Amino acid sequence: MKKRFISILLCLILIAAVFAGCGSSNNYLDLIYPFGGNVNSYDPQIASTSDEFLIIENTFEGLVRCDDEGNITPGCAESWDITEAGLKYTFHLYRGLKWHIFNSVKDRMGEHYDPELTAFDFAFALKRAADPSTESPLYSTISNIYNAPEINKGWIDKSQLGVKAIDNYTLEITLSKPDDGFLKTLSTAVAMPCNEEFFNKTNGRYGLGLQYIMFNGQFRVTDELDNSYILRSCCGENGAYKGPTKTAVSNITLKIVDDDESLVEKLKSGYYDAAYIRGYESKEISDKSGISLIPYSNTTWSFLLNARNGILSSANARKAISLALSEINFEDFPYLEKAKGFIPPSCSIGNTSYTKNTKDITEKGNADNAVSLWKKAVEATAIYDIELTVLAPENMADEAKLLLQGVQSSIGSISNAEEDKKISFSLKLETKPESEIKSAVDSGNYDIALYPLTATASSPVSFLKTFTDNNVTGFDESKFSAALGKAQSLNTANACLECEKKLIDTHCYIPLFYESRYYAAAKGVSGIYFHPGSGRVSFVNTNRK
Repeated sequence: MKKRFISILLCLILIAAVFAGCGSSNNYLDLIYPFGGNVNSYDPQIASTSDEFLIIENTFEGLVRCDDEGNITPGCAESWDITEAGLKYTFHLYRGLKWHIFNSVKDRMGEHYDPELTAFDFAFALKRAADPSTESPLYSTISNIYNAPEINKGWIDKSQLGVKAIDNYTLEITLSKPDDGFLKTLSTAVAMPCNEEFFNKTNGRYGLGLQYIMFNGQFRVTDELDNSYILRSCCGENGAYKGPTKTAVSNITLKIVDDDESLVEKLKSGYYDAAYIRGYESKEISDKSGISLIPYSNTTWSFLLNARNGILSSANARKAISLALSEINFEDFPYLEKAKGFIPPSCSIGNTSYTKNTKDITEKGNADNAVSLWKKAVEATAIYDIELTVLAPENMADEAKLLLQGVQSSIGSISNAEEDKKISFSLKLETKPESEIKSAVDSGNYDIALYPLTATASSPVSFLKTFTDNNVTGFDESKFSAALGKAQSLNTANACLECEKKLIDTHCYIPLFYESRYYAAAKGVSGIYFHPGSGRVSFVNTNRK
């Protein structure tokens, strides 16, 4: 999102405002948290990046909340009833809940615009999420609502979704089948409220700036600076937040990190109150540091093979490389775990972990078959002089070298094809910063890349959809897209597993290992709630000693 130019005078005014807080100075608590600044919109129904989810987690409140123990507690709904069959949910909203209104909103809606938050706002939001024109990344998580698949395919109108506002304070949701994780889904971005009148007045720009959004949570974004976003509390006597879960935090500074910044050092010094850190960085934190670590595995490292390039346009060549890779001794890398497929352990369906309930679908190594397939690829393409470069992040150089040993010892040992034609094979490992590898992959300027596939939400379907949203390998999408369509409708583990198998069969993606990243809280900091399945972070209950 484009940052505004901030003058020196405005910066001074902002600093004064931050230290004033929204309550008394005695209760002032300011947090600094690093993030990537990858914010394209504040619209909860189309949120897709981890940075967008982080902001929405703290600036919106749904019908229910997920507390620090992972239990479902009241949000905007003070109570709810579920029928014995588990198909109908009736929510009873608190009265007097308000939207947080910017002056720019009043300029658009009128000086006296001050709507109450009602059940109609939640009904409209869920209908938007099911509407195919919205293209909601988390649609699959609400696909179990009655008629949602038919609406999302464009067969019937969104007005027929199984969601009905009985009155301002009563919302009824009907499911197609029981879903023990549905309440948790209602605490996520896709189910956050949206005021239909204001949405229509934004003329297609909803969420694309602070003048095009209304928040209803404990915080609101007040400033977008060149290197940070400022969130201020809406609680206290004069605050707009009237819900059940108040916060003692006055301000949150979301600081956009530099590529060369050491998060661990700034955690140790207390500059950052919390941060996500990489597995290899966790080795720098001692037990005496006072920093608490929670492991979180949302990344699957894979080899990406560019099917648009030379020999790798042959499926046989790509499969040969997959079969030739060496095994890694994961005891030497305690923050890594052998992958069973592409979907990382952070993803779940309902309350069930996806990877714990699916089988390993990765290919087993076979050097002899690799050699045979490589010869077939060479003969079919008539490419005999082959030079391939493997891009790997600097922090993954050792892992890459170990994996490629098998390729060198098998494919690299071939000297002749049929009719005694000489084969020349060169495999070069080149290390670069991750940001440069991402740029190379996005532009298609690579042969093979060791690349992190990261889930920004807990939905397996949302993760799988990223392969077609940005096809960086040039793989044939037809079979995968057909399987993905079924997975979006069914949202079951078996349907997602079929998608993974279709990806494996392309041999453009080779899943290798999961990386455990860590949510780290600085010494003396407590109550920042990390949602283990989704990567969402809530600052509402934070304290600092």
